[in-house]
Amino acid sequence: MAIVKTEGIILRSKKYSETSLILDIYTQLHGLRSYIISGVRKSRSKSKAGIYQVMNIISLVAYDKQNDALSRITEAHPKYIYKNISRDVVKSSIGMLLMEVTRNAIKEKEQNLELYSFLTDWFLFLDQTPNSVGNLTLKYLLDLSEKLGFKPRENYSAETPIFDTYEGQFIHHDQENKYCIDPDLSKLIFRLTQSHKTEIHLIHSDRASRASLLDKLIQFYQLHLDNFKDLKSISILRQVLS
Repeated sequence: MAIVKTEGIILRSKKYSETSLILDIYTQLHGLRSYIISGVRKSRSKSKAGIYQVMNIISLVAYDKQNDALSRITEAHPKYIYKNISRDVVKSSIGMLLMEVTRNAIKEKEQNLELYSFLTDWFLFLDQTPNSVGNLTLKYLLDLSEKLGFKPRENYSAETPIFDTYEGQFIHHDQENKYCIDPDLSKLIFRLTQSHKTEIHLIHSDRASRASLLDKLIQFYQLHLDNFKDLKSISILRQVLS
């Protein structure tokens, strides 16, 4: 059993016994790992429970068991302290939804530096951007689908203006089925896929369209990923945005 030093982003945190936490962390060195941190909820604990909140990016030292058993964290420190997510209810609600999507979608327990950088870059962007974040959730889902291997095919045109979530591509009007998204939302998908995340605030969309498209993109994930669960945090985000 080796001692490993790495950094990671916390995808899920749940209480265990009276004083401990079990954490799902996507790590830089080993992909998805589950850890236990003991005694952290004691009032006199040297390691504060606040470090282990969902979304936090931390540096950690742990015993790595190299299997499905829980590894034990012996030491952890913040790698980055969010400046706005913790104070902005909209950003924090978006962040929780992105975390739930990510934890549902990612299963791999191998190192993937590109995916790790993708995740941390996105949450730093969410924290730091001064621009509107209305389109951010949609863009994140589209970009993450590319990392997971099922991104929408970029074949949008006047002849193929409708996105089919089952086929993962744009199709002709006369091929419409229950998995199809209407032309206006399909065009929004294409515009988002063609834009960098720093530019998405320039793409016009109203709240009703974003809510409808979010439902369709969740359907897209459920069609292409095994055991992708319904999202509990989506109702919280909608209450915040209402």
